[in-house]
Amino acid sequence: MRLYISLIILIAIISIAGCVAAKPVNRGDYYTYGQMKEAVYELKKQYPEIVNIHDIGKTNKGRSIFVLEINPKAEEDEKVGLLAVFAQHADEHETTKLGMAFANRLLEGYKQDAAINQYLTEKTVYIIPMANPDGVDYDLSSEKNFATWRKNCNSIGEADGVDLNRNWHYQWDAPVNKKVESNRTNPKDVSYRGSHPFSELETKSISEFIMEHKNIKTFVDYHTGTCNFIQGEILLPFCYTKEQKLSPEAADRYNVVSSKMCNLISDAKDTRAPYAAVRAYQMRDYVFRKAPLLLKPFVCFSLPSSTVSTGTGIDWAAAHGIRD
Repeated sequence: MRLYISLIILIAIISIAGCVAAKPVNRGDYYTYGQMKEAVYELKKQYPEIVNIHDIGKTNKGRSIFVLEINPKAEEDEKVGLLAVFAQHADEHETTKLGMAFANRLLEGYKQDAAINQYLTEKTVYIIPMANPDGVDYDLSSEKNFATWRKNCNSIGEADGVDLNRNWHYQWDAPVNKKVESNRTNPKDVSYRGSHPFSELETKSISEFIMEHKNIKTFVDYHTGTCNFIQGEILLPFCYTKEQKLSPEAADRYNVVSSKMCNLISDAKDTRAPYAAVRAYQMRDYVFRKAPLLLKPFVCFSLPSSTVSTGTGIDWAAAHGIRD
């Protein structure tokens, strides 16, 4: 448990350094697919004794989905594994930077940092730095405004695409209100869920990798967002509805880890509300409570009455017993 918390703290420290306050962005500051691929193979070249690369599948545009495995010489299934996924959403470019920074910190710290060395001796870390390479490159190269393309680029055409984090096979077709239903079933909408669960090569490949690696017991899915009065949130499963329950043991574990993460990530000098751990259905009420008085009507108007999220990766993982 102590080592697990140490790794979470390490991720949080990198989060602070890699995802700083908003400023004018330059597309050149972010990884293209080609740059990410080159960087991953460079790590394999630098650390051949500890790095393995898995090409787990191709996208509709022929790009590979890479899993960077960090694991000293040992059979991977002998050790409990953590899988960290970045850039399911194409416009969240900071996440790939965070994923690569995470990998570099672990590798640079191996045999130099006692906590990292001990963790990697006992655990295997899997990192998917770019889960949606087609969407990422499309957003980076688009003539439209930067950071406006969220989905992948499936065979229907680049003008359509699927929100990968609504395409996982858990509560994919769960009942929702009319507004959410209209959005998730409309191919033109940013939250379109796809024609059926795991219809997309990206989610299908990642889920199959997880099922093939029974040692994976921790699943972390990184996203970004902006808000003028909240530093951020850590979303916990289950996202769909409050009626979905975790076991008391799992709930306690989430509470301990998420509390430590919130305390560490939150910037005491930031005047906005600190990080909080919430479930998706709680988000609207949480944002409303934290909003300044004059912005509360805007929150009521702009946020949907239901912020439930169906077909998400963290819910699918939790439902399959990956509950760390």
